[in-house]
Amino acid sequence: MNSLGEARNAARKHHYKCLCPGCTKNSINSHLVQQHPFLESIAESGYLYQILDNEIDPRSGDTNDLKERQLSIRNALSFPLFCAEHDNNLFKPIETGQLDVSSVDTFLRFELRALAAQRFLEAKRQVLYQNTGFEGWPFDLQRDYSKHIIDRFDCTISYLLRDIDSLSYSDYVHTVVELPFHPLCGSDVVVDEDEMAYSYEGENREVRPLSVLFLTLLPYPESRRLKLLIGYNKKYVGPKQKAFFERVCQQREITQVVDLICRMKNWCCSPSMIAQDNFLTLYEIAHNRMIWEGGC
Repeated sequence: MNSLGEARNAARKHHYKCLCPGCTKNSINSHLVQQHPFLESIAESGYLYQILDNEIDPRSGDTNDLKERQLSIRNALSFPLFCAEHDNNLFKPIETGQLDVSSVDTFLRFELRALAAQRFLEAKRQVLYQNTGFEGWPFDLQRDYSKHIIDRFDCTISYLLRDIDSLSYSDYVHTVVELPFHPLCGSDVVVDEDEMAYSYEGENREVRPLSVLFLTLLPYPESRRLKLLIGYNKKYVGPKQKAFFERVCQQREITQVVDLICRMKNWCCSPSMIAQDNFLTLYEIAHNRMIWEGGC
């Protein structure tokens, strides 16, 4: 039986493999949102604040607690997702030249990163569980459920890779919403938890693409605007997610932006912004409401 600290170290040092199907190479760290120009534009003295999973003792069954951490630009919003070859092939189109946020291809590549990051966080949590050494209920159930979630992430990733390769975009709905500027950026997926739990019940656990919304928040200080890329695949999203998509498309105020980013797990902001009392108060209120409302 390992201590929680030992389990955390094992999860951090684990060699995570590239998420492209069939690839066995180790993944490299990759930014969800480009270091230049986006992360650099909101950093202060080379640092950002990110909200991270607190990795509390899995024996409690609670993994919702979060903590603030100051990170360098190099480490902020950075996760081991793909090997060097696949990372370059997949994301070079959105990292070189002028970024066209209205392009469906741009949207798909950002959402692939967001989805892969959530898959990584689930895999890291699974490694954490495995290294605690606890057996029996509820730990076996947690590990089994985690494997099911990872299988569904893998299924969704494979569909996205297929669509990027084939340029088949007809099933995707997306839009760009402009918001007042605040020094924030992020990239995430919002999962329909009810649909996830339902698919896991019973003997026949269906492995199919997840019902998710894709969100990417990009700062443009020169225009004093935030651009939110948001969308979904029409074939694999439920009415709950569609309704949330429609509500978000009307967002304009800072309170609504905070409510949105509190539904996102992967975001960061400037140190001075997170130090503002009103921001932290809004964050706490919105985060608590998100928990009690059960996500979307």
